[in-house]
Amino acid sequence: MNIVKGIVVAIVLSLAPGLAHGGEVIALTPADQQRPADWPYSSAELHMQVDSASASSATAVQLRWQLGGPTFVYPLTLLPDSSQTVFVALPAMRLQQVYDIVLKAGREDVLRTKATIVWPAEWVNEGTFIDPRAHLRHEGPLPRWPSRLKRGAWLAAAAMCVALAGAIFIRRRWVQLGVLATVVLVAAILAGVWLHRQPAVVARMVEDGDILILTARRTVEWRSESVFAPVYVDIHQAAADSMVVGPGGVTLTLDPQQAVLLRRVGKR
Repeated sequence: MNIVKGIVVAIVLSLAPGLAHGGEVIALTPADQQRPADWPYSSAELHMQVDSASASSATAVQLRWQLGGPTFVYPLTLLPDSSQTVFVALPAMRLQQVYDIVLKAGREDVLRTKATIVWPAEWVNEGTFIDPRAHLRHEGPLPRWPSRLKRGAWLAAAAMCVALAGAIFIRRRWVQLGVLATVVLVAAILAGVWLHRQPAVVARMVEDGDILILTARRTVEWRSESVFAPVYVDIHQAAADSMVVGPGGVTLTLDPQQAVLLRRVGKR
């Protein structure tokens, strides 16, 4: 199988320069075997070849399935007129998938293209990534702000109203404006301090630590050095997913109106 795959990749890289802009060729193939550390993602190889006309050296490659899911970022060093193979881990949610691929040099896009991968049938595990039953089992009420915070907000609002009412009796206009500005500024600072001290993200582990459930009290960016795989309620949630999986772990934006389920990678 290694020899056959090598021949196929060599043919694609040598005969298909017209399929990409300027002679660059990208091919995506399943790996020879699954790496247990990648589960529930599936192991693949990204073969890249660029010509001498490429303006910049690529320092990273970004991949995302066209129908949704996480964005995967892998560091590399791909010089003009060179080729490289990168081992990647991707969600095998369909037998055949088309991935959008971007070669990047810092924030600059060096090349935008796409590649199709055909997985072995036994590797396809859509039910691991789209699992509405898991959401039914584990989703609970969305988190609310603590009662003590609400009481403090009401007290602060009442105190500010009293201070503003008192400012009306100040005859000098500039003094009155100064008092009003001071009251508003102090109220804003106190509100910011209160909100900052409250945890925005509520996280809990279930199923013996296999699944992490995240909810948020406000829209917030969440980061983890551990790598997780998403568990969606349907394909529409996958299409809207903001998760980025990179060398530093996982980053995603949490919506206060929705719970996020993540599965620990490598634990089966």
